[in-house]
Amino acid sequence: MSDADIAIPMDLSRYTFDPCCPLPSDRASRNHVIEKGPIRPTQCAFPVNKQGRKILTTWYSNYSWLEYSRSSDKAFCFYCRIFNKQISQKGDPAFINSGFSNWKKTERFSKHEQSECHRYSVESFKAWEKQKSIDHLISEGAAKRESYRQERVKKNCTIIGKLFDITRLLGKLNLAFRGHRDVDSANRGIFKEFVEFVSQTDPILNKHLLSAPENAKYLSPEIQNQYIAMIGSAIRKETIKRVKEAGAYSIIADETPDNSKKEQLALVVRCVYQGVVEERLLAVKTVDETDAKTLLKTIMDELNECEIPIAMLRGQCYDGASNVSGIHAGLQAHSIKAIYHTIESVIATLKEIIEKEKKPNIYAEAKGLLRNIDFEFIFALEVLKAILFVSKGVSDKLQTEDLDVVTGCERVADLNSAITELRNDAKFELFWQEATRKCKRLDTDGPKEERIRKLPRRYEENPSTAVHLDPKANLRVKFYYNGLFYLGPERLDSPEALKKIQVAVDWYKGDLDTDSLEGQLASLQKSQILKRVISPARARKEKKTATFVELYDEIKDDLSCFGEVKKLMEIALSLPLTSCSAERAFSKLKIIKNRLRSTMGQERLQSLMLMSVESDFLKNLDIEMLVKDFADFAPRRMDLV
Repeated sequence: MSDADIAIPMDLSRYTFDPCCPLPSDRASRNHVIEKGPIRPTQCAFPVNKQGRKILTTWYSNYSWLEYSRSSDKAFCFYCRIFNKQISQKGDPAFINSGFSNWKKTERFSKHEQSECHRYSVESFKAWEKQKSIDHLISEGAAKRESYRQERVKKNCTIIGKLFDITRLLGKLNLAFRGHRDVDSANRGIFKEFVEFVSQTDPILNKHLLSAPENAKYLSPEIQNQYIAMIGSAIRKETIKRVKEAGAYSIIADETPDNSKKEQLALVVRCVYQGVVEERLLAVKTVDETDAKTLLKTIMDELNECEIPIAMLRGQCYDGASNVSGIHAGLQAHSIKAIYHTIESVIATLKEIIEKEKKPNIYAEAKGLLRNIDFEFIFALEVLKAILFVSKGVSDKLQTEDLDVVTGCERVADLNSAITELRNDAKFELFWQEATRKCKRLDTDGPKEERIRKLPRRYEENPSTAVHLDPKANLRVKFYYNGLFYLGPERLDSPEALKKIQVAVDWYKGDLDTDSLEGQLASLQKSQILKRVISPARARKEKKTATFVELYDEIKDDLSCFGEVKKLMEIALSLPLTSCSAERAFSKLKIIKNRLRSTMGQERLQSLMLMSVESDFLKNLDIEMLVKDFADFAPRRMDLV
């Protein structure tokens, strides 16, 4: 070294030569501090820790790199402290930054001395002694080591990706992952056996199994559960994304006991995603009770957990779940039954709120609710109660295990006949009288006359001859005999279609621009699209009448002309008819949670059910994202990022 190199370049009188102190910023001063070598005080009283141990000066001769900080009572590695910080090489922070003070475990010294980062720091120090361009050496060495690290990360990600591939294959095929014993057994389980079989033709995986330590092979039961859970979570995220993009959805629920005698609730969502009607399994949950209140809370909690807005819910189907569908207190009938039997208490409560409430918003809301409990409301309750009573027997029969197709068709036909029989003047008169008696008992106003609007002469030459319905006839025509939906291609061509469709529009007017919808429906009635869909020639050629979906397919891309009609049709398509999707999911439950796997955890069961039922999602899973999630889930011995 030249004299210029060893000369003190600046006043270092205030610099504390201690391993805890940072190096000077300028290069010359830093070189001067490095030249002094490891800081090794000997003539001082070393503190004794709680275990009665302290640093021994004899360790200095055993480890040339060891130095001691009096200010922190900790040991450091001189080479790593100086050079490892500059290259940011992965190493033991105890000897680089935080310091080492566990004097009982001196074997850590030898372990650190053999580490890769320590060897590189020693090489860097030797290069500094030879006065080579240390900055250039560090930069070049760091670049090489980073390149090597990236190759190692890529190889490790490939290994984990292959393990994810095996996991999703076993999940798709409903196969058990583990055997009776994973160690010292002829059959260690399908997962481990399959991994070993694949490794015979995969050199990367084979090298991993041969060279990786036992706790870094990532084949343990806990790691298998992580693979399963992450794939299940990815499937759920895709379903949630599709539901949110659809804008309107319905839910289908069913419940059944599994092999461990736990009640399982399957929740399916139905929506129109990119023009295609989809029904997707969202969750499988255990429920302690199977009453309507518990099932409803479970469903609501799941939707909130998935952050799927309840405001987007447009339909519900609980036909497959006995307690949900109406055997005792179904969610659909529960509200009608509760209101019907507690209507007097509801009215009394609202009146009390109106009299005593001082907050204007609560007062106004109570007053509005009370105003809506009018004769038409009471009449509707009577009719709906009768319809649910007629439907109950058929509903019960359709849920029995011994039901055959012929009997099922006969029962449905009987139900249609029973409901048709309700649509006559005699039945209407009975409902009218019962509603009238109930209104008197509740001290509620009876039917009101609608205000008669005089028609302009440009529409009616003789307004005095116009027909005006009394309240009774008006309710009979507009509510009792009216159809719910009139959007079928054949019926849409009818002159009465617009009036019939208005019933559905009123239900979903919050989703629609009603003014634009009226014009678009009128245009659709006269369009060539409708004529082409319902043309007799097309019906003869295809040997079937036009369907609702075919009309939707024709107009779904023409948003400028039929955007609001498309919205209304998508809402209609999202409404479920049966709970078959939830029932099909339970057919997988019997395969996955069989008598040999009856102790399976709920999270694992849900993920395996999602992998089996929504197997088409498995093909398009982003393996790189799964590997990233795996790396972020917990610290890994293998470099993955």
